[in-house]
Amino acid sequence: MTTLDKIFKINSGSDLELNKLDQTNGKIRFVSRTRKNNGVSALVNEYEAANINPPNTISVALGGSVLSAFLQEQPYYSGRDVVFLEPLKILTKQEMLYYCACITANRYKYNFGRQANKTLASLKVPDKNEIPQWVNKTKIQDLTHLDKSLITQDITSPKSYEIFEFSKLFKYAKEEKHDKITSVNLVSALTKDNGIKCVVNTNSYINGNKLTITSNGIYTGTAFYQDRPFVTQDSIAIELVGHKLNKYIAMYLICLINNEKFRFNYGRKSNKMKLEQLKLKLPAITPNQPDWEYMEMYIKSLPYSKNI
Repeated sequence: MTTLDKIFKINSGSDLELNKLDQTNGKIRFVSRTRKNNGVSALVNEYEAANINPPNTISVALGGSVLSAFLQEQPYYSGRDVVFLEPLKILTKQEMLYYCACITANRYKYNFGRQANKTLASLKVPDKNEIPQWVNKTKIQDLTHLDKSLITQDITSPKSYEIFEFSKLFKYAKEEKHDKITSVNLVSALTKDNGIKCVVNTNSYINGNKLTITSNGIYTGTAFYQDRPFVTQDSIAIELVGHKLNKYIAMYLICLINNEKFRFNYGRKSNKMKLEQLKLKLPAITPNQPDWEYMEMYIKSLPYSKNI
């Protein structure tokens, strides 16, 4: 083990305030103390009064989301309490990302009242010759295309919206018996892994292309889309009435259903009776007719929709 200052030169960042920068059609990344979006909180225009941080350095938040560390591959400005690290020796991209993980793993030592400005240099990290062999054997995927949308044309806004009762939109999906035993997902009252708890072998299951809503636990009322056969446990399976569901329409509906989660809690579970009291505001073509095409096209027009 060694200390961070033996691996990197620790530099003060641009120390800028975002509200003083021009964001109109900005192209330069502004890295702040956030732990989201690789630390990038905005795109700004060039600011002559400040030096821009060099690319292929690691940004580290000293406060806020303290010790959030990210590899920045493009020149960038940084906000207050953000430093950048330049390697003293040549490091591969995999090794730089490894050190980002090592730095962030120490965040438990800090909090809002104990920032890392005085102790970052002495932070204990593995020496370069102690980096595991699997690090450089790891293939880094090209993720630059992930923000692409499926369609690029402008979507015409719906003429009207209408309130639809839950029972008019959905019906409950039922398990069907099949000739062969098949491995299917067990969807339970979880909020991670699409609600999937495990895989079970059964000949009675619900076919895919359905929505599920958790009916138990502290996150009761959480909706997911199931594209594969499944069975449920502490979860309710639903399907559309009078229209074929697809994954794009499902994403639109899931957002609306999840916005209603505040109506449920551990002591007020989202059972069938309570779900039927829900009402959703949807774009409509004519009275009592949801605009399913608009919902699908809207989701397809969003960034990252190519990955759905």
